[in-house]
Amino acid sequence: MRSGWCSRRGSQAADATHPRSCRRPRRTRARRTSLHATAQETSLYKLTAWLESLANWFTTYEGLTDPMRRAVEEAQSPLGMKCYDVIAQLDDLLQEAKAEGAIKDGVTGRDLYLATLGLAWVAQHSEDPKRLYELLARGWMA
Repeated sequence: MRSGWCSRRGSQAADATHPRSCRRPRRTRARRTSLHATAQETSLYKLTAWLESLANWFTTYEGLTDPMRRAVEEAQSPLGMKCYDVIAQLDDLLQEAKAEGAIKDGVTGRDLYLATLGLAWVAQHSEDPKRLYELLARGWMA
């Protein structure tokens, strides 16, 4: 259910007769400022969320990682073109995070795509896949 929308009426509810969850929350100046500050601090969060979504997509069903790997090698195939769209989006998110100093230089969208793809394959056979993704994000060296 979307915040601020009443599921019973299908529109924004302004009167006090509806449950509190149906009333739209007030936005104060402080809340608007905090939302703006949060938006500025989210390049790394957006990149992480994108990679988590990508990993979830790769593990939709067992065996999906193989055709996705082949598709990256075949850029002219319909699936390959979609993969390169995803890689381009990753590159854009990486540029934002690099500008903030959150990502090392030299990391590319293709690198992260392939690393996530490989971990998705391994995660299908792991008891704790989240730990593997944290290893990807934080590295393994002390």
